[in-house]
Amino acid sequence: MASSQTPVRRLTDAEQVLGSHEVRTFHSVSVAAALLTTLVATSGSHALGLQAQSPRHASRTRRVAPDPRPGAMSRGYGWPLRPFNRQHVIRGAFGDPRFGSLQRNFHFGIDIPARGGTPVYAVASGTVFLAPDRVSVLADGRAGHATGFSYWHVLPAVAEYRFVAKHALIGWVKTAWGHLHFAELQGGAWVNPLRVGALTPFRNRQRPHINSIEVVAHSAGRAPVGLLRGRVDVTVDVFAAPPSPPPGQWQSARIVPALLRWRLVAPASRPPRWTTAVDFRLHIPSNRMYSDVYAPGTFPNRPDRPGRYVFYLARDWNTRGLPTGRYQIQVEASAPRGPTTFASLTLDVASDGVSTPGSAIEIAQSGVVPLEHGRRGVLAGAERR
Repeated sequence: MASSQTPVRRLTDAEQVLGSHEVRTFHSVSVAAALLTTLVATSGSHALGLQAQSPRHASRTRRVAPDPRPGAMSRGYGWPLRPFNRQHVIRGAFGDPRFGSLQRNFHFGIDIPARGGTPVYAVASGTVFLAPDRVSVLADGRAGHATGFSYWHVLPAVAEYRFVAKHALIGWVKTAWGHLHFAELQGGAWVNPLRVGALTPFRNRQRPHINSIEVVAHSAGRAPVGLLRGRVDVTVDVFAAPPSPPPGQWQSARIVPALLRWRLVAPASRPPRWTTAVDFRLHIPSNRMYSDVYAPGTFPNRPDRPGRYVFYLARDWNTRGLPTGRYQIQVEASAPRGPTTFASLTLDVASDGVSTPGSAIEIAQSGVVPLEHGRRGVLAGAERR
């Protein structure tokens, strides 16, 4: 399955997030060490959960420029349910986690709530291909080149290999499912129907919610609380609400951000480029990468229970000595075709005087705050927009 997202890899030095300029300035600076905070001992590891402020206090929003590639892939199309030119409710987004019987997967379409028997219509013309539980209408049906649309949990109303026109009735939603899974294929790969220039109308004013950032050591060792040696993982707990609440038992459903980026800002240095942790704006990764994207603690939506989405920002980072100073972790989460939320964490770093790999670092944290409201340190508010 094609992917526009760079796989999560093991990072061992500062250059991959701070950038070459900052590495030359701070020499042996390690990003991992900068991410360590006042830690509390847990069973077998050190960990700290940093709570973000309520979303209503979040920074003002802006829209991140979309990946330029999706716009050339297909023209916009309407909804597969009537009315075609009105936005419908969704309860699942592209990239959401799914727990299959054999493996955990990335959701490869969007879920549109609909009662059993609701008519489903083709959003574009093409040839019908039938399979258990789905009807596909493709402009190109060649293996490895499939281009068109796939409608899941549908009882077909058309025969296989029949050509159907745009807005032709192709089936009815099956009663047991209570929703239509709508997916798009381009060149044999699933693409996001909510990308810019695709499904329309679609408007999203819901800001993502950044709940917490957590730093976890791979081994507790004998370091006292507040000190850490070794390798760490860094995760963020974040979600976005659907543009409108889904009905019934799914009204608390959550969706994943379409884009998740972060960076570490060093003292008296210009902010480096953002590092992309997740990018679902166009493609999803192979399901083999599920455990490289989603961290433990992640689970999907269930009736009357919202999902939880914990993403890796960094994995298996080796800690190194950091010069004393005040740093910021800045996180940016963008909703599907919607606004962006910023959050920052200010870190006061005091080293033990030994700037070598594996040295102990003591860091005091000032809490996670929306980026615009940061007031502490030289860099507080530097990225206010």
